[in-house]
Amino acid sequence: PSIHHLPAPSLRLALAGVSVAKEHDSDARRTRHDFGCAMVGWCAGARKIRHALPPEWSVTIALLSEASEPPEDCAEARMHPVPARLSALSSRCQAITKDPFPLGFLKFALVEWTMYDAVLFTDQDVDLVEHGDSSAAQLASHFVRMLPRLLRSTIEFMGTPSDGAPVNTGVMLIRPNLTTYSSGLAVLEQCDFTSGRGWQLGDEGTRRPPLQD
Repeated sequence: PSIHHLPAPSLRLALAGVSVAKEHDSDARRTRHDFGCAMVGWCAGARKIRHALPPEWSVTIALLSEASEPPEDCAEARMHPVPARLSALSSRCQAITKDPFPLGFLKFALVEWTMYDAVLFTDQDVDLVEHGDSSAAQLASHFVRMLPRLLRSTIEFMGTPSDGAPVNTGVMLIRPNLTTYSSGLAVLEQCDFTSGRGWQLGDEGTRRPPLQD
């Protein structure tokens, strides 16, 4: 049966991306992080997933961006500016850590998005729907089963580690929380980081077992 006929409690979900231009310190070039024409495919995938999800859900295509107007290729996107304090702290801490990917800091703004119950973030070079409508329906089916369970749990973040960091920020599922956001800003303000020991003596994060299907 269609997932639209399965029980699905109402919730607010953001399908989020980023369109921010920042200086790339390693080569002194100004780099656009909307990946040019990749925005076309990303937004098309987001539309397919939104269409496949239950009508009881409020699903928003949202972009973290310096611009006030959405790009032509994703005209329905809701634009969210980078908070000024986060931007300032990110620039300062990026200079200290020599992180070549400053967007990782700016993406922390998603944790403040409490107008949504959950935020699924993907970079524009991530293919949201690899195999057309059937793939979107399959992904939506997983969300209908698993997202309400996540919201009933105490988990605030789901992601995977990468070779160079405890979190690969290209794909993340976040439950926004203002207390967590405030704590994160305090960490950025201190910027207690060394390449040898990471952040405040703890660079591994807390690993939890996956939600059971």
